[in-house]
Amino acid sequence: MLPVRVQRVYRFGPPPELFRPDGTPPFWWLYAAHAAETAIWEAQFCKNDVTRTGTFYFDTFAVQHGVIAELKFPRSLRLWNLNGSASSRLGIYDDLSSPDYEWSQWFGYQLDRTIQSVDPVTRPDGFVYPSRRHRGYTAVALSSRALEELRSGIEWTTTPFASCQEYARLEADPLLVGPPPAVA
Repeated sequence: MLPVRVQRVYRFGPPPELFRPDGTPPFWWLYAAHAAETAIWEAQFCKNDVTRTGTFYFDTFAVQHGVIAELKFPRSLRLWNLNGSASSRLGIYDDLSSPDYEWSQWFGYQLDRTIQSVDPVTRPDGFVYPSRRHRGYTAVALSSRALEELRSGIEWTTTPFASCQEYARLEADPLLVGPPPAVA
């Protein structure tokens, strides 16, 4: 269930300038959430169409192929909390919520370097941050460097997105519309 490698690095990078000559990243982040609905929004299974403000739609591919995975790790995760007060005190709350991927990818690189400097016994597996797509909720980024240890003993279940309780609840929402014609 936990990937060994990824083809795209997304929000917290690292930036392309740091990729190896073969095009692979030196590390990456696995994105998760404490709540299934946050995972749905973070994974963009639900999207907003700027031409229809106040509505949302389901991504067609996600409805057909998306899965919601529930993970149970063999030990408690060690996560730095960058939500709320911590990111405000650090002066990065607005940046964490920004769609500026360049800043986020360089921040992810700096965070990786900082995490690697911590004693392995207490080294964080990743960090909690405010969800940009599901306000008021948190998302989690797990370091690829921590996944090898976490991979052994993990338990998981998967549910097709279109079969999960959150899908049924969102499907009944009066703000749900069909996908825009350009992506239908």
